[in-house]
Amino acid sequence: LEPDSAWPMMQPSPPQDFAPAGTREELVLADYAGSALCPGGVKLAAAAQAKLFETVSSAYGHRYSRVLHLEISDEDKAAFAADGSTRGADTYGELLPHGFLRIMWHTGARAGQRFYDLGAGSGKLATLAWMLGLRSTGVELATLRCQAARHALCKLEELTSMLDSNEKRLPQRLPHGLDQIQGSIFEIDFLDADIVFLSSVMFSGKMVEKFGELARWMKPGSKLICYHRLDVLFPEFRVLGECKAAASWSDESMWIVHELSCRPSELEQPPTGLRKAEDLDSTHRICLRS
Repeated sequence: LEPDSAWPMMQPSPPQDFAPAGTREELVLADYAGSALCPGGVKLAAAAQAKLFETVSSAYGHRYSRVLHLEISDEDKAAFAADGSTRGADTYGELLPHGFLRIMWHTGARAGQRFYDLGAGSGKLATLAWMLGLRSTGVELATLRCQAARHALCKLEELTSMLDSNEKRLPQRLPHGLDQIQGSIFEIDFLDADIVFLSSVMFSGKMVEKFGELARWMKPGSKLICYHRLDVLFPEFRVLGECKAAASWSDESMWIVHELSCRPSELEQPPTGLRKAEDLDSTHRICLRS
């Protein structure tokens, strides 16, 4: 990992909620039953899911399918409030890995595409997307969650460097294809995305509208998965359908899959002042080197 001063190296001291050494958890395979909303999405065989589980579970302290409960500071709470959180948008829950694999298949995710997880927590979904072959970025505001992401990336870099170069069960990973950013989802430029995941379950109506004002400038054909319908607010969005996926709060959480069908009017001005991931310094961004 690239060195920085804001997120000190945490490898010797994992987050408190990481499971003790020797802890084991069971693999739950993704359910690919039925027809996908968008054809051509990456679909892992059982052996590939087992290898993914082995690698990511080790990186996350044997918390592959178990939630990392990480408290946020008073400073973080103030930052969430500044973003418009009025009813618990800082509340933490996780889409479970097998649920995420199902969603990526459902939305036609393919190796080489650009993925963002906005409100990434400990970065687990961004890590999974990279392991599926996508260029992946996680964006999170809370400091302790970002520190957990850094610890996992340190371990992940070690683990993936040891993967057999002839490993054919998993898609080809992109070099330097995973980074984690500490910042507001309203300040980071995600408009080059092919796929965005946003767990907006606890967003207020104002936060949904604020996000939609930015997201409608994504390129036509890109996909946005979130809890709320955005087509009722913005004509640029078209709903492709719904997808059920396992989450920490429900085995059948429901997600809306949107597609950007057109660009805003040429009379409108695109958003300005958004920061691109590659332009951020090491105070705000950590990047996997392998």
